Amino acid sequence: MQISELFSHFREVRPLGTAVVPIHECILAMALEKRDLIEWCWAAVTASIFRSYETANKEQCAIVKASFTKCANCCEPRSSNDVACCNNTNDLLASLENHLGAFHTDGREHVEEFVKQCIDAGFPLIARIGYGKRDAGHYVIVRGYRIMQRTGFEVHVDDPDALVQQPTPMPFAHFLSYYAQKGKWDVTYETKPHPTLGLRRIPTAFPCT
Repeated sequence: MQISELFSHFREVRPLGTAVVPIHECILAMALEKRDLIEWCWAAVTASIFRSYETANKEQCAIVKASFTKCANCCEPRSSNDVACCNNTNDLLASLENHLGAFHTDGREHVEEFVKQCIDAGFPLIARIGYGKRDAGHYVIVRGYRIMQRTGFEVHVDDPDALVQQPTPMPFAHFLSYYAQKGKWDVTYETKPHPTLGLRRIPTAFPCT
């Protein structure tokens, strides 16, 4: 099943010809890269954060190479051994470098107000989605939210595995514990501007209403 199908039931159904207008909405103007290899969701998220804060234009393979120094060639793999060495999971503690803000594992940040404060300040969140104790997890970016009259608080989530690279608003409760019907948000990475940039926030896609 395609991810777009998994998320289809999150879209608000409305009568033809009527508009659904959020009570409040704020979305950061940033784009998430697709992963280059099957295990590189972490590298795609890291590269997207670098570009969004205008720090560096790092390719995913270069980020992977910096993490897996024993791999011979991640940008132009010439053998199955190269692919096997480079195509691996990793966490974000090292790869985010100076863009890593606070790191949360206790779940206290899983509240609407925390998400709202980060997005309003211009700082996207990275969420690790867990699928079990032995799973390495999957990384997505939360770059916006909206408040709907009928469905309440929803989040705009960009997934490096999604075929359509557009944020899909989904109810916050679903994102917390039922992402793609089975994943649970278990770890949070706050992002921040590089110290040399000063306090630079990522602009919004349009004025927050």
